[in-house]
Amino acid sequence: MTISRFVLAGGMAVALTTGAAHAGEGGGRFYAAAAGTVSFLGGADQAIANAPAPGLTLTAINDHGAGWGGHGALGYRLSDTFRVEAEIGRTENDSDSFEITSPFTATLSQDGETDILRFMANAYVDFGRSDARLRPYIGAGAGVAKIDWFRFAGTAIAPDNKFVHIDDSATEFAWQVMAGAALSVSSRLALTAQYRWFDAGTVDHVTELGQAVATSVDGHHVDIGVRFSF
Repeated sequence: MTISRFVLAGGMAVALTTGAAHAGEGGGRFYAAAAGTVSFLGGADQAIANAPAPGLTLTAINDHGAGWGGHGALGYRLSDTFRVEAEIGRTENDSDSFEITSPFTATLSQDGETDILRFMANAYVDFGRSDARLRPYIGAGAGVAKIDWFRFAGTAIAPDNKFVHIDDSATEFAWQVMAGAALSVSSRLALTAQYRWFDAGTVDHVTELGQAVATSVDGHHVDIGVRFSF
């Protein structure tokens, strides 16, 4: 949240000092972009083999709270309509509870965190005239994501026991789709706001006790940032 507010405040200050007389983005074909992110990672559906006892399968849903993050990108404009970019981004989401079914349903507290570091190649289509101050766009990207999990949860009777203890990471194929708009505030600088759906599929990993776990990794994101053409 702090990163998003800083970027937004800086962009508003630039907009006030440059005025409304500027046309669309100018400059060269290359650009750099940065944004702060508010992350709403989906409830991670998990299937844990041999938990809470051998021969049983524990199904769980981890409820993530709103997280934060950011990304940076270097891009190249192929034409007034099409552009491509390379992006590096990161998000972090905490989880303080999860719901289990095995065979009864219960909600347990936990100390949980999901960190995602992504490396993406994106392509965009910009709509409207190249000299318009406001240009909506859509985009899509693909790449890899390094996902780090930490989960610690005991039982209601023995909260310090390793009922579920995960400290693991995996690198997986990931994809994303975006829709947003860019508002030019000078001949080279624009403010950007976009929605992004990110999906790394279902990832296999293990608990500290050797239990096999399959976890879904996807969610909604809102990015507020700036783009500079040079």
